[in-house]
Amino acid sequence: MMIAGGGCGRVEPDLDVDATGATCTAMAPTNVATSSEPGSFTQTTTAQFDGNTNSNVTTTGDQVQLASNLVLGSATASVTYASNNSIAGGTYEFVDFTINSGVTLTVTGDQPLIIRASGTVTINGTIQASGGDGGNGVTFMNAGAGGAGGPGGGAGGAGIFDPMLGPLVGATGRGEGPGAGANGWHPGGGAGHSAAGDTTAGAAGGAAYGNAALSPISAGSGGGGGSGGNNCGGGGGGGGGGYVQISATTINIGATGAIWVKGGNGGTDGGGACGGGGGGSGGSIHLRASNLTVAGTLDASGGTGGTGFGSAVGGAGAPGRIRLDAATRSVTGTVTPASGMNGGVHATPGSTRTPPLELAGPCTWGALSYTVSIPSGTTLGVNVLDGTTGAVILSNVPSGGSLAEIPATTPIRLEAAFGSTIGTATLADWTVSYTTR
Repeated sequence: MMIAGGGCGRVEPDLDVDATGATCTAMAPTNVATSSEPGSFTQTTTAQFDGNTNSNVTTTGDQVQLASNLVLGSATASVTYASNNSIAGGTYEFVDFTINSGVTLTVTGDQPLIIRASGTVTINGTIQASGGDGGNGVTFMNAGAGGAGGPGGGAGGAGIFDPMLGPLVGATGRGEGPGAGANGWHPGGGAGHSAAGDTTAGAAGGAAYGNAALSPISAGSGGGGGSGGNNCGGGGGGGGGGYVQISATTINIGATGAIWVKGGNGGTDGGGACGGGGGGSGGSIHLRASNLTVAGTLDASGGTGGTGFGSAVGGAGAPGRIRLDAATRSVTGTVTPASGMNGGVHATPGSTRTPPLELAGPCTWGALSYTVSIPSGTTLGVNVLDGTTGAVILSNVPSGGSLAEIPATTPIRLEAAFGSTIGTATLADWTVSYTTR
């Protein structure tokens, strides 16, 4: 933030001298200059103003704005994937991160994938972090295994099989995760996440959990396994989709690029009227960038239920969540489900103030003028405060607004107050004029 000269509203009358010999003068801290005659205040440095209510309010050059709260790391190396490869879940820092077209990078392990790049992330290939499909049951032989969870996601429940006893319902058939699908006699329930999973004739779907802000982070849950007994082989539940978070200065998801965190499909029951496995729920994708382009695919859909004889079809898993945070964005690709939250990449609302500015002698406050850039979805107000008490004297003062009603003996502070911050609001070129009376 600055109080800038430039003569906006500036007047330069002859100096008045009152009966005591006093002249109109202005006083300000060392980082704010005043004209040698009635005119204006001018900031001479980019020093941080005091009275900030948010530490991310910054002054740079001739402007004040909320600084980016992107966490980009301090790596010095870049990586490009030119052929199919794998990466273990975890937190990584790069300068640039690139996946070429036609290349699949598979995320392994049970930890979410978090990538921070100080430069550009370009995805023209695929990040695969989906849950695994449940195994198929085979009548007279075996049940299907539960699908593996994606990175951070829960595994699907195993199907149940017994050559003699039946019908069987066992705890081994329940999926993993907070929205795990249940198992019962007949098909397994679908896993929940952004919504409840599908309930079947024999088992309840998993509950919804988490929130659109993805705080705390949440991945998908596993679907329930199908029932067994009497030589039936229940299908395994699908695994829950994983969690992928990418933060970068620029993120480009090209037309051929994709991030998959889908729930796995439930396995079939082998045609024995036992029960297919429930689908796993979709995981979560969180992208944060100053500049974000999505021309490709982001998919956090739930898995389908495994087929079975008659009504023995497993329940479908619920979709997961997608959050897109950016100062500027272009989303022309396919996003499934639609992003539940589109935030900014700046600090929470806050404000910053100038030091006190004072007049002495036969003076009158003049006008306040400035330049602002306020994107849609962002609010910024300019207030004039009492320089001693901090009380608001004038609120939401427009550029060119008069300060003449403020007593000349009252020192003032100027305040830039940021509200919603989907974009980057900027305030620049301040001029506070004063005249002789």
